Amino acid sequence: MPVALAIHGGAGAIPRTTPPGEYTPPLHASLDAGMAVLAADTPRPWEARSGLSVALSAAMAAVEVLEGCPLFNASVGSVLTTAGTVELEASVMDGRDGRAGAVAGVTAVTNPTRLAALVLSATPHAFLGGEGAAALAAAHAHELSWALLGAATAVSVVRAMEYGGLTAAAAADRVLGGMAPGSAGLIAVTPGGEVVMAKNTGGMYCGCVDGGGRRRLRIWEEDL
Repeated sequence: MPVALAIHGGAGAIPRTTPPGEYTPPLHASLDAGMAVLAADTPRPWEARSGLSVALSAAMAAVEVLEGCPLFNASVGSVLTTAGTVELEASVMDGRDGRAGAVAGVTAVTNPTRLAALVLSATPHAFLGGEGAAALAAAHAHELSWALLGAATAVSVVRAMEYGGLTAAAAADRVLGGMAPGSAGLIAVTPGGEVVMAKNTGGMYCGCVDGGGRRRLRIWEEDL
């Protein structure tokens, strides 16, 4: 039987100033990730352990690529709230039986789609938000690859500077202040030589941003 996969790159309009060459590769990568699962006709290990279908595993594989790309309004590329924070929503549905899982108001998970799948597979609920979603994430942190949070953290600092008008130090305090201990750290260096370091117990990630909050950002998987 033929297989099919359709994706979209987040709600809203992509600025005409963004060259197609920047956002088409991650779209193709998303399709490739999903089609690889469909072609193998078996769920990825995590979804298999959770009893999820091949189709849902393929959909999650595709979405996770977009969640990790700053060009799309999903996870790392999320639009900030008016308070300068990121609040994520995600949902999944299994077409075999109509079961669904959804989360809202998620602030500390890079792949909220996987957390939504946990609602479906590991709880009797269909929807969790706020503290309930955070508690589920904490209970399954090892399955959600917490280390990925570090990359999103540095991007969040850039955005807090860019859209919130904050200094590097204030942006770092805001972003890291609301996170669970031990999840991330960063170093910000401005053109004027200001160096800001913020970490909580043993963070693994650091990033550099400029004083104007522009996206001159690099991430290293190194201990601070």
